[in-house]
Amino acid sequence: MGSEYWQGLIDWLKNHMLAENKITPVDMELIQIIDDPEEVVKLIKKYVIV
Repeated sequence: MGSEYWQGLIDWLKNHMLAENKITPVDMELIQIIDDPEEVVKLIKKYVIV
């Protein structure tokens, strides 16, 4: 599974939820799809206090 797998969900969120003002653009920024495991670890370390 990678970004291609999740693209349908992202498109649906943008085309329906965002377009109908059920979520905000800021909400969309909370979702990140990352294919590279090392990038995932970097993102987690950025926000988690270890």
